Amino acid sequence: YRYAIDIDNVTGYKQDLISILQSNGNKDAVYFLDIGFAPGGMSRLLLDGHDGIYGVGITLPPYESGNAFINELLNENRFLCREHDIVQLGKKVNNRTDFLTHCIQNDYSTKSNSLSPNHHATPP
Repeated sequence: YRYAIDIDNVTGYKQDLISILQSNGNKDAVYFLDIGFAPGGMSRLLLDGHDGIYGVGITLPPYESGNAFINELLNENRFLCREHDIVQLGKKVNNRTDFLTHCIQNDYSTKSNSLSPNHHATPP
């Protein structure tokens, strides 16, 4: 988590997301995509910034030499964990519908975790 704070001190991602929420009174939520999110510190930092921040994280599965991620993200109702080889995913995705099908709706997550096929972040 400390590395995420150091990065955010330079980039200001968390404040940017909060500013987007506050700049438009009609906006209930703002979303981020964290590619290569494991171990999950940056995603956790962003989610901790405001209850209206939601995210999706894509990372290489540990059994394919990816990093393990923090288990609490599996139970975070504002975050959707997905494990994919993004190069292979990129070969399947040609448009938004493909992205939703192959990345969001279909769960190819690690066989060793408890993520059910129907688990998903629930936006307002």
